[in-house]
Amino acid sequence: ALGCARVAAVVSWDRKNYFYPDLPKGYQITQQREPLARDGFVEIVADAAARGGDASAVDVRVLSLHLEEDSAGPRGPAFEIERSR
Repeated sequence: ALGCARVAAVVSWDRKNYFYPDLPKGYQITQQREPLARDGFVEIVADAAARGGDASAVDVRVLSLHLEEDSAGPRGPAFEIERSR
């Protein structure tokens, strides 16, 4: 679906260590160094009615497709931390 030119035969997980209020354990699991795939694209087709009857498509490059652990995030105007995501 992404037309990636390079798909990884082997993937790895790494730890990104940093302090952030929504990351109480101090690290995040990521595939950033060895992504699932690289060098792809997504075709975006504009709605013909929205463009006056002229349907057009644009390719948007995808440099890297990787997974990351979702850390907690701010919730609400009081900056409460939601850790159940």
